[in-house]
Amino acid sequence: MENKQLKDLIAKVQRWFYDRNLQTQDPNKQFLKLYEEIGELSRGLAENDEAVTKDSIGDITVVLIGLTLQLGIKTEEIFPENNIFVFSEAAKSEDYFVVMMDQSLAAYFNRQSYQLKNVVYELMRISALLHHDFVECLNIAYEEIKNRTGKLVDGVWIKEERLK
Repeated sequence: MENKQLKDLIAKVQRWFYDRNLQTQDPNKQFLKLYEEIGELSRGLAENDEAVTKDSIGDITVVLIGLTLQLGIKTEEIFPENNIFVFSEAAKSEDYFVVMMDQSLAAYFNRQSYQLKNVVYELMRISALLHHDFVECLNIAYEEIKNRTGKLVDGVWIKEERLK
């Protein structure tokens, strides 16, 4: 992973997880959060909503960073060293979305770094196909959560506005 901006954002997100003691929580709950965010990306793709797809790509990345902490996987193992992607001429973002969903289910059952790496790879391909800057997407998500308050409930971080 050579992108300094990406490395810096990953470190900030990791700090966010540590500050809330989320790194020690049950990864099963984090996987549920992953699927929630994947659902948001699905909605954004279906509605061709750029703001939602950017936000969702960033949110999924935040969740994946949390999963690396909870599973004891180094983030360097799942983020590619370059942003060079191979696309089929007929590829659509929906095609890579389906592959990403498949890989996220495999990651749930296998808990291996290569499965999470495949999820990241497909997410980055979707981002590239949509002409979104992946680092910008992560930055959008981080800026949204960095000062978020909330409470840890049964291993899940619940943001303040949902506690009321």
